[in-house]
Amino acid sequence: MNTEETIMNDEFRQAQPSGMDIGDVYYIVFRHKWKIGVFFVAGVLAAAYLYFLKPPVYQSKAKLLVRYVLEREGKSLSPSAPNSEIKTPDSAGANIINAEMEILNSFDLAAQVADLIGPEKILAKVGGGTDRSEAAALIEHNLVTEAPGKSSVITVVFAHPDPELVQPVLRQIITNYLDQHFKIHRAPGVFDDFLAKKAEELRLDLKETEDKLIELKKQAGVVSVEDTKRAYADQISKISLELVSAEAERAAQQAALEEPKQPALLNSFSNPVVTEQKVSLEKVEEYKNLSLRLDSFRKRENDYLTVGGYAETSTPVKSVREQITGLESQKRKLEEAYPQLT
Repeated sequence: MNTEETIMNDEFRQAQPSGMDIGDVYYIVFRHKWKIGVFFVAGVLAAAYLYFLKPPVYQSKAKLLVRYVLEREGKSLSPSAPNSEIKTPDSAGANIINAEMEILNSFDLAAQVADLIGPEKILAKVGGGTDRSEAAALIEHNLVTEAPGKSSVITVVFAHPDPELVQPVLRQIITNYLDQHFKIHRAPGVFDDFLAKKAEELRLDLKETEDKLIELKKQAGVVSVEDTKRAYADQISKISLELVSAEAERAAQQAALEEPKQPALLNSFSNPVVTEQKVSLEKVEEYKNLSLRLDSFRKRENDYLTVGGYAETSTPVKSVREQITGLESQKRKLEEAYPQLT
């Protein structure tokens, strides 16, 4: 009997599952709740520290394809010629690609970029400052160049905490790299450098001489021929307007002073004598304004033809002439109605 009970107990223990149930999980959680809480708080604090004190780093990537390099070593343009100017990357792409990567990673290039972008902008998110060398060192440290495998493509990556700065800095790095590439591989020599500097000096001297000449002309009151002609035309137009205005005023005053005389009738069958109509001041002002406007439009027509260079059939000239025709018609009607105005 005892033997049978022992066998049954062994079979019952073997049938029980060996895994953990939900009760075991609760037991472990409540038993180690302080440890779990401490680790949770530590994780939150670490995340907050990284978020506030360690800002994320942004990257900008560019790829440069190096097909060949021009060298001043010969006159032949054939890559297969021994004295060729064109140097293509070798089978491993090591010689030329490594040389170009050294240009990209040089401190001089980083210093040029720091001067153009501004050290204060580059160092703003990493402690601040205006030190040029520190900004150049940061650019050099955050710049990564690589050429995977035997490829002739150089991958350039620049990283910085400021998202608005990564692209301008990388763009300036590539621009300055191309300039350095040209200077290194297409170096014109000492004599050509001397000629370039001499040409720049002559250009500056010429500009200085032209500035002095302009200043002397201003002091002497010398103007160009076109400016003189334009000034004379304006003066003539002004005098003509003043003359027309004076004649109109004289006619108005004369008309106001003269009284029309009524002639005596010889008999009842005689023809009536037509007397001159008195000119009102309003008509005189209207005539004066018409004359001024007419002279102004004539001057504008002359400017279009002489100064502006418009053709006779151009739209501006036609429009001005239509205005002149209308004003002349109005002026002619006033002169016919009031001969005293002429």
